[in-house]
Amino acid sequence: MDHRLYHVYIRPDGFGRVLDVNSSAFLRDTQGYMRIDSGYGPRYHHAQGRYFPLPLYDMRGVCRYETDRLADIPAGLPLFCSFTYEGEPWAVYERTAEEMDADADARPAPPPSLGDRLAALEQAGLERDAALIELAALLGGGE
Repeated sequence: MDHRLYHVYIRPDGFGRVLDVNSSAFLRDTQGYMRIDSGYGPRYHHAQGRYFPLPLYDMRGVCRYETDRLADIPAGLPLFCSFTYEGEPWAVYERTAEEMDADADARPAPPPSLGDRLAALEQAGLERDAALIELAALLGGGE
């Protein structure tokens, strides 16, 4: 059995959404990360897939967990874990469905697919050809 102590780190974005979880076994540079826990065994050693009960992202690619100062977390939210960071109490909690839906809805529309772009070019070409035929008929004296 592995008897080494591992530290678990999270990397939040500017809004506190947890983008990454990792272990001291794999991180060499922890800049931008917050240490949230320490322990022995696979949960701590392989924190990427074993630390949180659910994946970090839902099926839409939206962050499932968030971190904030404990005092700033709305009352009633179930906390996943609490920790001290830079001398202040913090916690990680699972985001609400409404928060996650808002993130999904705020994403920009994906760019058009190659097929959609090709179809638009073909349509524009057909419209151009029709306009040229009409212009040629007007210039040639026909209707």
